[in-house]
Amino acid sequence: MARAKGINSINMDLIYGLPYQTLESFKATLDKALTLSPDRLAVFNYAHVPWIKKSMRKFDEATLPSPKTKLEILKYTAEFFYQKRLQNDRHGSLCKAGRRAFCRAC
Repeated sequence: MARAKGINSINMDLIYGLPYQTLESFKATLDKALTLSPDRLAVFNYAHVPWIKKSMRKFDEATLPSPKTKLEILKYTAEFFYQKRLQNDRHGSLCKAGRRAFCRAC
């Protein structure tokens, strides 16, 4: 829909390590994200810092993924991007091959 309105570059940011998130749920998120065909896709680790961000105190820390699960998500994501031939823009984002011009940091 956005491309039909003349928007030539679609960017998407994903966060892993959120409450109740699992490797399987993040795999589904990645698959869904790619169906939208973004030109740039950035993946960030959720940093739970309730001593800095008081609103984070509302989260039940028991619902956060373990460090092991977060590492599994990160490893899977790196392999997923490699298999989908998304290129690293050297600033934490990945771009479709041939679309690096749309990555501001490239």
